[in-house]
Amino acid sequence: MNYLLKMGQRQDSLNERTIKGWITKGLNFRRALRLEAAEAMDSTPWPWWKVREMDVNNLIVEGVDMMHFGLSVALADGYSGWKWLDAEVEAVFSKQRNIPEEKLADEIQKVIDNIILMSFDIPRASSDASGIIIDIARYMWLLGMSRDDMFKMYFAKNVLNEFRQANGYKEGTYLKIWGGEEDNVFMQSNVAEIGISDHFDDDLYKLLSKEYVSVVDEARNG
Repeated sequence: MNYLLKMGQRQDSLNERTIKGWITKGLNFRRALRLEAAEAMDSTPWPWWKVREMDVNNLIVEGVDMMHFGLSVALADGYSGWKWLDAEVEAVFSKQRNIPEEKLADEIQKVIDNIILMSFDIPRASSDASGIIIDIARYMWLLGMSRDDMFKMYFAKNVLNEFRQANGYKEGTYLKIWGGEEDNVFMQSNVAEIGISDHFDDDLYKLLSKEYVSVVDEARNG
């Protein structure tokens, strides 16, 4: 399966649900990416004037958000080299991560800086969408994630959002607490059990639907 093509197709569907005809609207996904990258940087100990620990959990969350916008940049640019790009991303994750712990933050910051640089339009030749996505993949690799982890985290976020909207989130009727915890906790705890496949997103949605029946029944029966 082509991981990146599958993710790109999912991103196109998500954007279309958000704004009909999004591809023709001239939306500034590069700016959105730049702001997400800045938020990621703020989860690293970059300020030299105060002590700050690296927030790895939030860095992963920001990485998923960056991937959403990186894919959107590629789609808006009319990118078509998904087979090549998937192989390049696979090569990133296949490398051994032997970076000393004391240098890890510096390496992550360098990648974030490069993503920010590539998010600008001029010169476009140095801000190619494929390079952006490869750097986001490298960023996730530096955080200790595998290609499967990245794929599942990406889908987990937007499939859950889709499920919420389909079950009354906007209307205020959606039940967000499942068994005493938020629905995203259930998602993260169970997504690893689903095998990677072309129908991964459908399997994930079915898992949520099955569990939500129990959540609704429990709420009705008190």
